[in-house]
Amino acid sequence: MSVAVVLNDEKQVAQILPWAAKFAQAQSCGLLAIVIKRSKGPGKWTDVDWKNPVGSTEAAIAAQLESLKLELVSPETVQSPAEKDEAPDQPEATAESNEGSESKQHSVPFSARRFEATDTVAALAQAIAPMKIDLLVIPKSIDSSHDVDSADWHDKLYRIAPCRTMFLHDDHVRANENSRILTVVTGDHDDRAALLTGWRLAESTGSELTAMLFEPALDQWATEVGDRKLERIVRTELGRVHTDVRLKTVLAGSLVEGVRQLPADEYDLILFGSRQRRKINRVMNSVPGIREGDAPAIGAVRSAIPLTNRVVGKLQDVVQRFVPQLSREQRIDLFEKVHTSSQWDFDFVAMICLSTLIAALGLIDDSVPVVIGAMLVAPLMTPIIAVGLGLAQENQKLLLSSIRTVGMGFATAFCIGLITGLVAFIFVADPVATQEMANRNMPGFVDLMVALVSGIAAAYALGRPNLMSAIPGVAIAAALVPPLATSGLALALGDFALAAGATLLFLTNMVAIVLAGAIVFWLVGVRPVVTDEKMDHWPRWAMLGLILVTLLLTAFFEARHVLGWWH
Repeated sequence: MSVAVVLNDEKQVAQILPWAAKFAQAQSCGLLAIVIKRSKGPGKWTDVDWKNPVGSTEAAIAAQLESLKLELVSPETVQSPAEKDEAPDQPEATAESNEGSESKQHSVPFSARRFEATDTVAALAQAIAPMKIDLLVIPKSIDSSHDVDSADWHDKLYRIAPCRTMFLHDDHVRANENSRILTVVTGDHDDRAALLTGWRLAESTGSELTAMLFEPALDQWATEVGDRKLERIVRTELGRVHTDVRLKTVLAGSLVEGVRQLPADEYDLILFGSRQRRKINRVMNSVPGIREGDAPAIGAVRSAIPLTNRVVGKLQDVVQRFVPQLSREQRIDLFEKVHTSSQWDFDFVAMICLSTLIAALGLIDDSVPVVIGAMLVAPLMTPIIAVGLGLAQENQKLLLSSIRTVGMGFATAFCIGLITGLVAFIFVADPVATQEMANRNMPGFVDLMVALVSGIAAAYALGRPNLMSAIPGVAIAAALVPPLATSGLALALGDFALAAGATLLFLTNMVAIVLAGAIVFWLVGVRPVVTDEKMDHWPRWAMLGLILVTLLLTAFFEARHVLGWWH
């Protein structure tokens, strides 16, 4: 295993390289410095010639070799696995206490390589994936971009690097022998990466590690509650060695507010776990002394990206290359249209009532044109598509609001169909289900496929202003209101089998449209909302559930067709 540090500016060398060396020493592994350059090509590695360093960055690294006790070795030596291929899940307790012990004084195997590519960040992330890198350190202090393809390359690399990764900001070289280390625990799933990084460094240097939790002052027991919560988290993440960690609870309304309360000179290094860019930037800009240039070093750490997430990321890159993505203005227009059209208000109620009434009369009269007219007036398509948008965006508020609108629209349409049937069939001597009503009995495989394709067309058309004229045609194909009207009319006739079959047809159409909408929105660039709060990923499970339900329904209807069930 090895620690790697990415550099592209000589100032970063003095600020970040000492810390990277200490992290490598703490993990008893080698250190690889990666100097990135932009050039034409997919990605090329070049060993640094220390007799003739290229550029100021490599010259600055050469000047640091002796003072940092860096032992030059071949790149293969640094990248080769150590005795243990992977860092242990739980740190092992040492025989003697860290307190008062001397820091380990041994040289660190070191190598530097130059990496050149057209898209330096994406190519580098791909290149280091097969390498045995346990921790990748990325500088946060310098925003120079003359050697890379974008000014925000730090953020992009932090987001897509496959291994455990750290953003590190340090205006002063504070990597002294006995660094005072603070790890802020937030309840984030990346707390583990931050705690392990801090503990290994503290154990290596003989320093004290403090784990701190910011707890809202909700009542007089807030501190005691925070102490218990913090002790449980640290014990879970560090195992037996958690007793060597100093625990401290501070009353604060948020992470940013708590960081602002910290004394500027109490710690040399502050670590916290997160992978959210806005949260990281707000915390780092809140560190005491940041504006005066006297802030402690601060690092944001995230755990390695799981293989499944990396596969999804590559799929996303392929999709973005071939599918036109919505611009920011197009996404705003889409959200505005969907939000406005999926609200339960007077306009929606009026249109659902009128469309259901038209559909019911058309079904009773066995008139295809009238039923088609009801489909054009029906407003249910947009809130159902909004459910798909909420899933793709992981927007819980939109999701719940849209589900509420769909549910109330379903109940309203069903009641209108039932009332219309009860009134209309009074004037019919021998009321029976018409052919148009019978056509909306139990759904078939073709009905499911039509709903799925209709959902794809509706979602794509909503995101493209030049395709809005296609929406009426999609509404006709989806046929959402006629099954609801049929269900109410069938119940008025006492035909419970037809009522149940028509209801199932509507629910099947809805599931297929929601699934299709969510997939299309993801494909055209709608991504989950990024906030400073811990994100709930239950919409992803809901998406998997919809896929499973759709597959099961497809299999069921196909079996029904083949075996002749319900005939």
